[in-house]
Amino acid sequence: MVKRGFDLTLLYCRNQRGWFDRFDSKVKLLKVNKKLTIPFIHERIIDAFTILVFAPLKLLKMKKKQRLALVSFQSNVAAIILAKIISVQIIVRLSNHYSLVSNEKSLLRNISEISKRVFYKWADFVVANSSELARDYKKKLGCNIKTIYNPINFNLINRMGKEKIKEPLFKIKKRPIVIGAGRLVKQKNFELLIKALAKVVAKISCDLVIIGEGSERHRLQSLINKLDLRKNVWLLGHRNNPYKYFFKGDLFVLSSKYEGMPNVLVEAIACGLPAVSTRCKSGPTEILKNGMCGKLVPISDVSCLANAIKDSLTNISATKLKYKMAKAHLSMYEEKNIFAQWFKLCKRVFNDEPRRRT
Repeated sequence: MVKRGFDLTLLYCRNQRGWFDRFDSKVKLLKVNKKLTIPFIHERIIDAFTILVFAPLKLLKMKKKQRLALVSFQSNVAAIILAKIISVQIIVRLSNHYSLVSNEKSLLRNISEISKRVFYKWADFVVANSSELARDYKKKLGCNIKTIYNPINFNLINRMGKEKIKEPLFKIKKRPIVIGAGRLVKQKNFELLIKALAKVVAKISCDLVIIGEGSERHRLQSLINKLDLRKNVWLLGHRNNPYKYFFKGDLFVLSSKYEGMPNVLVEAIACGLPAVSTRCKSGPTEILKNGMCGKLVPISDVSCLANAIKDSLTNISATKLKYKMAKAHLSMYEEKNIFAQWFKLCKRVFNDEPRRRT
C-alpha cells in the first residue's frame, strides 16, 4: 500500500514475536501505550479499552493534516467505535468463522460474536478472507461482506524451500512423510491426525511430522506414546521456515475443527504437496474446490481421515490429478492480485485518485 501511494500508520498496543519485522520502512508505527490495568480481564479487552481511551486524540491530530480512514484487522468493534468518535470511514476484516464459539466455549468469544451483530453494521465495509466466511456472516450480521483472500508470497516460499534440512528423517528418507503444521492447540485437532495415523501405519509404512508449538504438546506426546507411535510421529516444534520441510514431504493434512482461511493449506500446495483436509468452516472446501483438488473429510472422523490418507498415499495417479487441479488455482491467492483488491477498496473509500494520504 505504501508503494501504491498511501501513507500508512499502524496503530497497535502490543508487538510480539517480531510481527513487524517484514514491514516496509515507510510504514509508521503508532503505539498506544497500555496504561490500563484491570484485574481478571482478558488482555484483548484491555487493548480495546486502551485504544478507545488513548487513540482518539492521536488520530484527530493526524486528521487535521491529512484525509484519514481506518482499516482494522483486530479489535474490530473498538475500531468501529473509534471511527465514529473521530468521524472517519472504517473497513473491518473477518478472519475466523463464528463456529469457533461452540468449540472454544470462551466468554470472550461469546462477547465478541454478540458485539459483531450490534456494531458491524456501522462499518463502511466488511471484508472476509473466504467466500464461505463472507456468505455465512452475511446471513448472521445482515450486511454486505466483500471477499479478499489472504495474500501469499509464492516467490518467498520457493526461496525458503531451497534451504537445507538437518533432520535425518528428511535427509535419509525411507518412507512417505505426511505433514501437519500449526499451533499445537485444540483448534488444529492434531489429536485426530495422530489417531488417524495409527490406523494408517497398520496398513502403510509412513511417518507423520507435525510442525508447530503450543499448549497441547504434552498431551499430544502422551497420545503418541499411548498409541506406540514414537517411531512414526514426530513433533518437530516451531520452525521459522516450515516450507523446506513441505518441499520434502509427500502429503499435507489439515485436521482443524475450524478456520478462517487456512494459509498453510495454500502454502503446502504451493510447495508441491497434495492435500487432505477436514471439511471445517471455513476455507478448506473453497481451496480444495469441494473435493476436486484434494480429499475432504468430516470433522473429527478418525476412520474417514485415515482412509483419505491411505488412499492419497497409494492411489498416486488420482492424487497427482487432484494436486494438478489445486495448483492451477493458486494464482487467486498471489500477493500482487490480493494487494490490487485492497488498493481498489481503499481507493474507493477515499473516492478519488491516490495521492499521499493516511
